[in-house]
Amino acid sequence: MSESAVPQELISQNQKRGLWIAVALGVVLLVIGATMHAPGVYSGALIAFLFILDLGLGGVLFVMINNSAGARWDTVFRRVPEAMATTLLTSAALVLVLVWAVPHVYVWARPGFMDNPIPELAGKKNWLTQGAFSLRALIYVAIWTGMLYLILRKYWAQDRDGVDRRTLIRKMSMGFMILFAYSFSLAAFDWLMSLEPDWTSTIFGVYHFAGLFLSALAAVTLLAVCFRRGTPLQALVTEDRKARGLHLASSICDNVALPSVGELSRFGIRAFAREAALADDVVERLSVRCNGIDQIAATLSGGNQQKVVIGKWLATEPRILLLDEPTRGIDVGAKQEIYQLVFKLAAEGLGIVVVSSEMLELLLLSDRVLVMCEGRQTGVLPRAEATQEAIMRLAAPGVAGEAEADPR
Repeated sequence: MSESAVPQELISQNQKRGLWIAVALGVVLLVIGATMHAPGVYSGALIAFLFILDLGLGGVLFVMINNSAGARWDTVFRRVPEAMATTLLTSAALVLVLVWAVPHVYVWARPGFMDNPIPELAGKKNWLTQGAFSLRALIYVAIWTGMLYLILRKYWAQDRDGVDRRTLIRKMSMGFMILFAYSFSLAAFDWLMSLEPDWTSTIFGVYHFAGLFLSALAAVTLLAVCFRRGTPLQALVTEDRKARGLHLASSICDNVALPSVGELSRFGIRAFAREAALADDVVERLSVRCNGIDQIAATLSGGNQQKVVIGKWLATEPRILLLDEPTRGIDVGAKQEIYQLVFKLAAEGLGIVVVSSEMLELLLLSDRVLVMCEGRQTGVLPRAEATQEAIMRLAAPGVAGEAEADPR
């Protein structure tokens, strides 16, 4: 696992500056709106609060459902719903805005309204008071942020020391799901259904719960697609380059341009000149030995085929490059060239993850070695501690069993 020498940010400084300008403009408009039409501003604040809250709660729900089901397929993008869930911290602050806006948004908070002789209001008189409403709002957010913190703390500890805590996390998530369902249903009644206090529905909480899950699924999907298109999750050099890494019957130019053809094209028409220029740059940069970019990939040596596979992903300017068995099936001389290329790319600031079953290759290339056994992580070794004996000890099934038995 070669680490990037130069940290790269997902959001540029100009984008951050633009976001802060948008926030400042929003605050100014909020103040202006409050002076011109206060009820509309308060209603808009409620909508904004619920939008941000549901984004975070959707992430929490997604994580807990996958944990409860013991799902492993979400490992590749689990950080996406986790990041969504952390917006709950913002919601915890915005709930104070909700409490402040209660008299301006909810008719039941107006003096004398709950004294109306309406049968539907009789049973809600003690429940719908401003003090009780505010206290419950704070309790809901405290419960949700507490659940999130306890789950993420176990994940952070697991990432840090490699001890498998999935069984414990699964039990915690199953219990939290019940608490979450009850508290979320009550919050839906308080914050939404009480906008019309004379209206009662026993299934409204279920509707809101189902809508939350669908919204979370849509948000996770959109974010995963955006990240993939933005290249952090895109550059993968597969272990079987001939079956999955190259189109052997095509030229070097076509293979290199394939992942970038959309960006290189103009108005939906392939730009062959731009593709050729890109392929020439890759061939020169990686020292691919060939008769030209029109040479068929199948006629290249194993080492040069691997360079073409790596080069086509480098052309997308990824932030992270995943190399799965990068030297499988190539001769010793070509291996050395691939190793030098990995060192060069890491020195240029590219984050590189190497998956390899060759011990010497791991020790040569890695700044850190993450060891897995039977489908789960059993330890992380820094370069100074990474030896053949230490790696083999963590890769033994017996060690994996001991790690699972200690779920701290």
